[in-house]
Amino acid sequence: MYLLTFSAEDRLIQAGLGGNVTAGECAVLRDEITSILETLGSNVEIELDATRMTKAGPGVHESLEQMRFAFASFQARTYVYHEEEVAEVMSPNVRAILENEHEEIYQIALTG
Repeated sequence: MYLLTFSAEDRLIQAGLGGNVTAGECAVLRDEITSILETLGSNVEIELDATRMTKAGPGVHESLEQMRFAFASFQARTYVYHEEEVAEVMSPNVRAILENEHEEIYQIALTG
């Protein structure tokens, strides 16, 4: 499943993928983004957020990476975010808050 939004004013397309994602869904998403790009023209920023994806079917990760190259013909800057990449740059405190395990952080802040 995915959610797709775009802003013509900001020249920004955002897609969030979540749950179980199949290669077929990626193909539909690619077609929808291509259609938007044909309307907006060049110099668009695209964010593909796959951090909420719980299961990626065969070929999904490859499809996401291939989209980067396909959209380059529109001079689009495409960013693909995977959970592993976000985890590498996120501090443990922020990760704990997002995972709803922040009670200890507040206790440390109050006593520290």
